[in-house]
Amino acid sequence: MGAAKHVRETLAKSGTWMIVEPFAADSPEKNHNPVGRVFYSASTMLCVPHSLSQGGPALGAQAGEARLREVVVKGGGFGSLRRATEMPFNIVLEARPCRACRRDAEARGHLPTRRRRRPRLPRPWRRASR
Repeated sequence: MGAAKHVRETLAKSGTWMIVEPFAADSPEKNHNPVGRVFYSASTMLCVPHSLSQGGPALGAQAGEARLREVVVKGGGFGSLRRATEMPFNIVLEARPCRACRRDAEARGHLPTRRRRRPRLPRPWRRASR
């Protein structure tokens, strides 16, 4: 939760935080596979003790997407969290500030207003410079 709060405080109003986490399901039963066993071992030996030593929540041996959402959105102050992509071993999550924060930044002129750009088409009639 501390990391999420720190990122939210230092991130620009229009910024995006990309989070890469080991792929884990929300229920422990779904994590009982060869890769899950390695992740549980590493997490138990490294992540949980470190979190406890820093006064953190020690999310458990494997934090699923629901638990990460709770920590990032509710505890960290982000407006949304979505799964950007997943791979066999990792999950990539995208955290964004709330929409009201973005609108406030746009109103103050800190962000360009959203405009859809037209794609640039090639210009075959243009001569090459001589």
